[in-house]
Amino acid sequence: MKQLELYFVRHGETLFNTMDKLQGWADSPLTDNGIQIAKLTGQGLSDTSFQSVYSSDMKRAMDTANFIISANKSFTGDLKKIRSFSRSILWRVRRFG
Repeated sequence: MKQLELYFVRHGETLFNTMDKLQGWADSPLTDNGIQIAKLTGQGLSDTSFQSVYSSDMKRAMDTANFIISANKSFTGDLKKIRSFSRSILWRVRRFG
């Protein structure tokens, strides 16, 4: 029987996180701290063998994933973007806390 391992990583800290604002579909950028955390996460996962890497199409998520990928010693594929479910017209957040 094949074994499947999934790793879920939340994006690094964003500007809206520091302001206690709800982001929803607004694409708040990573802070310097968020970038550092993403890089440290990448270092922690650097020896993990990934067959595929998927990310939300939000820039904060793609940036986080790219920092993780760049630190990985074995991953040679491309980041696969998935349109965020939360960005559908019925699920968009209209207010920012």
